[in-house]
Amino acid sequence: MKRTIAAGTILFLILSFALSACSSGSSARAATTASPAAKAETKAESTTAAPPASKAETTTAASSAAAAADQTAIPELWPETEMPVSLSYNRMWSYSEQEETKDPKVIKNIVEAIQNIKIGEAVDYAVDDYSDFLLFTFADGHTYQLEFEEENWVTKNNQRLHAEGLNNLRTQLDKLLGEKVQH
Repeated sequence: MKRTIAAGTILFLILSFALSACSSGSSARAATTASPAAKAETKAESTTAAPPASKAETTTAASSAAAAADQTAIPELWPETEMPVSLSYNRMWSYSEQEETKDPKVIKNIVEAIQNIKIGEAVDYAVDDYSDFLLFTFADGHTYQLEFEEENWVTKNNQRLHAEGLNNLRTQLDKLLGEKVQH
C-alpha cells in the first residue's frame, strides 16, 4: 500500500512538472535543459538581482534543484568507474542461496552483464520471493549494492524500474552459484 502511494506521488510530481512546463510554452525537456548561453544569462541575472547567498544557502538550493531533476530522470544503473574486487551475491527466491567471489574474470562478466541492462519505465508493483542482491566491494573499501526484483531494478529510494536484459545477468549469476537453471 505504501509503495503504491509512493509510486502515485512520484507520478503526480512528474505530471505536475510536465504540465507546468507545457503551460509556460515549453516542453518538460526544455525546462530541465538550457543552453550554455541561457545558463550564463540566468547566472548573470541572479548575481545582479540579489545579494550573494551564503555557501549553505547555495548548497541547499543546488541540492533541491538536483533532487527535482532526479525525480524526472532515470537513475544510472552502474555509476562506478572502476572494477570491483569482490562480489557478494544473495539470491532470495522461493529458496535462498548466497555466494561470494573475488575472481576478476567472474566479476568482470557480471559487471558487463549489468552494464548491458536497459532501464525503462517505472512500475507500480512489488513481488516477494524473487529478488537478487549484489554487493560489490572496491579496492578502496567502498561498496555498491544492486537489487533486482523479478524483471525490475529496485533503486536506492525503493523505486522499481523495468530492467530489460536481466536474463543475461542471471545466467552469469547461475554460473557463480554453479547451477544450470533455465529462465
